[in-house]
Amino acid sequence: MAAAGSAMAAMACRVERVRDAARMAALSDKWAELAAQAADANVFYSPVFALAAWRHLAPDSGLEWLLVWRDGAAAGDRGARLIGLLPVVAAKLGGGLPVGVVAAWTHPLAPLSTPLLARGEEDAAAGALAGALGAAPGAGRFFLQRLGAAGTAQDALDAALAAAGHPVRSILAHRRACLSSQLDGEAYLRQSLGKKRTKEMRRLAARLGEQGGSGIEVVSDPAGIVAAGETYLALEASGWKGARGSALAQDEGGRTFFRDVLSGLARTGEVWVARLDGGGGAIASAVVLFSGRRAWLWKIAYDEAWSRFSPGVLLTCELTRRLLAQERIDLVDSCAVADHPMIDHIWRERLEMADRLTPLRRGLLPLGAVAGAERARLALRGAARALRRRVRGH
Repeated sequence: MAAAGSAMAAMACRVERVRDAARMAALSDKWAELAAQAADANVFYSPVFALAAWRHLAPDSGLEWLLVWRDGAAAGDRGARLIGLLPVVAAKLGGGLPVGVVAAWTHPLAPLSTPLLARGEEDAAAGALAGALGAAPGAGRFFLQRLGAAGTAQDALDAALAAAGHPVRSILAHRRACLSSQLDGEAYLRQSLGKKRTKEMRRLAARLGEQGGSGIEVVSDPAGIVAAGETYLALEASGWKGARGSALAQDEGGRTFFRDVLSGLARTGEVWVARLDGGGGAIASAVVLFSGRRAWLWKIAYDEAWSRFSPGVLLTCELTRRLLAQERIDLVDSCAVADHPMIDHIWRERLEMADRLTPLRRGLLPLGAVAGAERARLALRGAARALRRRVRGH
């Protein structure tokens, strides 16, 4: 009965397919309303972040937005409500197996693909999205990468896909660090780090003060964000990312994207840029993004010349104190890879993540074969990333 009710609710919705950036920009207000009251927040699908990424990082990606509208004579009418949103692109899995795939849009700077579904309208919005995905021409599979393994939005989409005859399979599950606790910052860090390491962090902070360090500053106002963002870009470029050529400051599109995200989110109070000063300048910086009742520790960089003071750890500890003091936040996602050598030892909670694959057509390669090939590809990529981390550590 519940599935039938969801199907009926989905029939009352309209799905609009949009490929035009100007059209999406014109919907920014309704889009922002949806992002703010989504069942499961995802700042990476908010209008500020997603439009900046589309314009500056992926203008030729073939991106298509699936928009679910409720009420109104037609999608986008003034009286219509936007209750669902999911950006999708054509993709290849398993090293290029001959399988048509439509995938939720994600990229290295957006480590989450949870669709935006209006709270209280999850089933209707998910049902409409499932119908639109099933009708996508040429698509044999639907792929969701870097997805929370459980959540209101994902559960609704799983149920809607299954009801439409498209069972979902998890092909690569992992866990990444997150922060979610009723403890205050000091109590949390004592419990997380232990007595010995807590004492060591205090000693390092004191030594840094003796070197002229002036402590940690967190900037959130629009005027200060600009300068704080430039500090972050300079620090990132000075480290291993700069040496590898992957720092945001080294690419015009990356720089513009980053600046647009910070300035846009600063106007709505949804970003912090933190810096740790070592005497004479910043030695660590981090960017925290906010949406709904969640936050994301999106970026962090430090001056490797000061590594003996563990500046990244000191900055993360102070952010832990300040984030736990925020009553508006229930959980902070680290955005880190599994088994991260720094954050895993500070934030002890874990966010279950999974990549999911769903068949949309019959008569294709067996789902198990596609899933196995994709698991092998992702495992090789993860091993290469781990090797690079070990090399950098030496």
